[in-house]
Amino acid sequence: MIRRLLQSKVRRQRTHQLVSSEWEIQDERHRLQQQIKKWRRDQREIMSKIGDRVAALPSCEVEDERLFLPSDFDVHDHHRYGLEQLVREEMKLREGQAHDALRDLRAAIKYGRTLNQHRKAHVRKQGPATRAKEIIFDARLKQSTQAEKYRAAHAAMVRLGRTDNTFPELKDGDMYTKDTMAPHALGDGSKTEGWIWNVGPLGKMTETEYEDWTKEIDRVQWFRAQADMWRWQEELEILEEEFRRTARAFDRMAFVWKELAGKHTRRGYVAYAHEKSAMYRDMAKECKDKFEAAGGTWPETGTSLTDHIRRARKNLS
Repeated sequence: MIRRLLQSKVRRQRTHQLVSSEWEIQDERHRLQQQIKKWRRDQREIMSKIGDRVAALPSCEVEDERLFLPSDFDVHDHHRYGLEQLVREEMKLREGQAHDALRDLRAAIKYGRTLNQHRKAHVRKQGPATRAKEIIFDARLKQSTQAEKYRAAHAAMVRLGRTDNTFPELKDGDMYTKDTMAPHALGDGSKTEGWIWNVGPLGKMTETEYEDWTKEIDRVQWFRAQADMWRWQEELEILEEEFRRTARAFDRMAFVWKELAGKHTRRGYVAYAHEKSAMYRDMAKECKDKFEAAGGTWPETGTSLTDHIRRARKNLS
C-alpha cells in the first residue's frame, strides 16, 4: 500500500512539479527503503532459496523494487522454492486486504455521491463551486485508490493460485449503486447494483435488512465525522488563541520599547528604541489583519475566552 501511494505521488509530481512534493517524496522513499531493508533481513531467514533472485535485482527507485513476496512467483515456483506455507499466509492477508478495500471503497463511493448532491443543491457562486470541485476530486481520488488496492489484492490472489470467484475482478461498472435518497427515475428498475454491494454478509440480506444496515452504517459514519469535526474545531480554536496571544505580545513589545525610548536621553538609544517599537507595532497590525482576514474573531470587552468560544460553537450546531 505504501509503495502504491508513493508511486501515485511520483506520477503526480511528474505532471505538476512542486518543491514541497519532491521533499515529501524523498522523505517517504527513505522510510520505505528502511522498511525494505528490514524485510530483506527477514527474507533471508524465511525465503533462503531465492537469494540469487534478490541479488540479481536491477537498480531502480525504491518504490519500483520487487519485494519477492510469494505472489511475485508463479504457481510452479511455489513448490520449487518451498513457499507453500507462505502462500497460504499471504492468501489470508490478501483476503483481509480485499475486504478492507471493498469496505473503504463502498464508503468512498457514498461519500462522493453525497458531495455531488450537496454541490448540486447548495453551491452556486464561482468560489464555492471551485472549492467543491476540489473536494469532489479528492473524494474521487480516494475511490480510485481503494479500487486500485482491491485490484492489487485480487491480482495477487490469482497469482497465488486462487481459482474460485469469491473475489471477482473489479470493473468500473461494478461500483454502481442506486441512490436511495433520490426519487426513482425512468429506467432505474432495469439497472442492477454492482457486486461489491452484495459481497460477503451483504449478499445474504433481504432488501429491508440491507436498507437497515445502510442506515446504521451511515449513522456510525455520521457520528465519527461529527467527532472528527469537533476535534478539528478544537485545533482551530487553539490556533486562533495562539494568533491572539502573538498579536498581544507584539503590542506589548511595542509598548515596552516606546517606554524605553522615553527613559533615555542619548539620541542613538532613543532612535533605536523607536525603531523597535515601530517594528513590533507593524508586526502586530499585520498579525491582526491576517487573523481577521482568515475569519478570526476577538472576544468582546468583558467577555472571557471560554464564553467567546461557546458563542462561536453555537453557530456550528
